[in-house]
Amino acid sequence: MAVVILPRSALIEMNDKIIKVELPEDNLEELERKISAIESTYGIWKKKKIDPIEYQKRIRKEWDKRLWKSS
Repeated sequence: MAVVILPRSALIEMNDKIIKVELPEDNLEELERKISAIESTYGIWKKKKIDPIEYQKRIRKEWDKRLWKSS
């Protein structure tokens, strides 16, 4: 799912089920490119046999070591 930031003036309708906005044509092409890029990276970790939580902890530990060394 992509996050799109638009000015409030683009809002046409909003209720508990939909948000309808007017999307300027010049922004549409850029938005489609961004969505395509996001979709192509979706699931990049799917085939890896890595626990993402453990990976995150390990990386953060490495960052902490580097930060404390440079201080």
